[in-house]
Parts: sequence; C-alpha cells; structure tokens
Amino acid sequence: MIKHQTTQLSDPQLLEAVGTAMYGSGWKNQVADLLGVDRRRINHWLHGDRPIPPGIWAELDAAMTIRTGEIDDGLRLLRTSGKIL
Repeated sequence: MIKHQTTQLSDPQLLEAVGTAMYGSGWKNQVADLLGVDRRRINHWLHGDRPIPPGIWAELDAAMTIRTGEIDDGLRLLRTSGKIL
C-alpha cells in the first residue's frame, strides 16, 4: 500500500511506488510490457542510468485510471454478490 508521502519522491522512487501499487512485487515486467519497453530499461530508470521520459508518467496515469475502474467494478460485483457475510 502506498503511504502518504510528506516529501517529494525522486523519479525512480515514484516509478517503483506506482509500479508496485499497480502490480505488486512483480511489477517490473508488467510495467515494461505496458510501456512497450524492455525490462532492462526499467532497471536503467530505477538506477538513474537513464532519465525517465516525461511521456511515461501520462501513460502510467492512464493505465492506473483504467485499472482503478476495473478494480472498482470488481469490488462492486463482490459487494453486491451476497457472498460477504
């Protein structure tokens, strides 16, 4: 779970936080696939070997918006299923 941050995250920290929030501990491969980049590129970004291109943030935002909607839909189905006692 992402905790409320009182300080500004670095780009690599933000990428890791967003990736983990979306996909859990195996996030690197899934984010690489989502962005159409090699997993090594994710590692380059995390280690600061290469800057994270500005357009990546908009792609992640769009993907998180879709994923949030899917999770909300699933949660709504679960809660209205009568299976939760």
